[in-house]
Amino acid sequence: MKKGEDMALFIQVFLTFVFLEFFGGQAVGAGFAVYEQGAAAMGQGDAFAARADNPSAIFYNPAGIVQLEGTQASLGATAIIVESEFRSNTTGLTTDMFQQITFPLHFFLTHPISENVSLGFGAFSPFGLKTDWPENWEISRFSYRSSVETLYINPTVAWRPHEKVMVGFGINYVRGRSELRRKVPDPFLGPDHDLNIHSGEGDGWGYNFGSLFLISERTSLGASFRSQVRIDYEGRAESSFPGFVNGAAFTTLTMPPIAVVGLSHHFFPNFALELDFQWTGWSTIQNLDLSFENSVFDTSIPRNWNDVFAIHLGGEYWFNEVLAFRAGYTFDETPIPDNTMDPILQDATRDIFSFGIGYTSGILTTDLAYDVFFLRDRDVNNVLPALIPVTQNGTYETIGHLIALSFTFIFN
Repeated sequence: MKKGEDMALFIQVFLTFVFLEFFGGQAVGAGFAVYEQGAAAMGQGDAFAARADNPSAIFYNPAGIVQLEGTQASLGATAIIVESEFRSNTTGLTTDMFQQITFPLHFFLTHPISENVSLGFGAFSPFGLKTDWPENWEISRFSYRSSVETLYINPTVAWRPHEKVMVGFGINYVRGRSELRRKVPDPFLGPDHDLNIHSGEGDGWGYNFGSLFLISERTSLGASFRSQVRIDYEGRAESSFPGFVNGAAFTTLTMPPIAVVGLSHHFFPNFALELDFQWTGWSTIQNLDLSFENSVFDTSIPRNWNDVFAIHLGGEYWFNEVLAFRAGYTFDETPIPDNTMDPILQDATRDIFSFGIGYTSGILTTDLAYDVFFLRDRDVNNVLPALIPVTQNGTYETIGHLIALSFTFIFN
């Protein structure tokens, strides 16, 4: 394929994803942490920090981009499908959340400016949630619809000070959007009123860095860190509740820091296995404070989330120079304690099983991955803060599927 044809193919695929970004619906996945930021890594359980050998290293470990040859561009999307239900011990009824299908996108670009220095650029959505329950369900006075969306813009530089040592650093500019809907009881015992907090937008800054050590020809050690990012949201609150003043609403949310250490070993030249340990500092989320122009509705919702660990184990087997097979497993602990669990995020400790395949032809590598994640049944029995406190007593059951597709172009 000629160079002009190579670039034309890349532009066609890039414009397709730009179209999906603006016209394809949500750009963020269900669940607060979306660690799947590339089909190649996702197919092996996101155990990737110690190899970081494609442009998605900008997310997983920025030091890795200095080992990439030529200019490389990777872009793709992940379809996230989540199904959840709540079985109430109070009413005996089962309520199904409306099925959520979202399509977070990722784009990474790397370019070497010398033998030992490379630049990179990433755009991705590592945090987000979306829940949508029936308006008339038994917990609607606390929440029936919520969403958080983030977009990280991440320029990166990587340097190789020694043939076996690589380091990388990046700046993160983050845009966020949020929405929350709940029902408010009528003071005259009429139908409940809708309280819609929407168009919440804000931004913040953070950083990330990583290192990669080649212990031997077959073994590598990687470590990366992504800082917390505080986002102050300002949106609009509207309600038909008597005396409510439609106007500005405010809240603050801090995206947690993430640290990862991984070890990779090539047992054979064409087979590598990696084990990663991930720490996420969810203790940045202690309260969700909502403030309104009509201060009588000001609310502080306790969160008291905990710092947690996850384990990623994954492998990659190259059948030949064209075809690669991948598989992995992730154990991911929930940060949410029993007493603050609620339907804004019906989270639980999860087991994730991953499978993937990669195919290379000319300048293009196409990666496809599938994850299925099982949230362990979550029993709850607590009282949720609202204008009139809401009792939540029952069990949440959730299952999800992720399908990722990434295209990586290499221009020498």
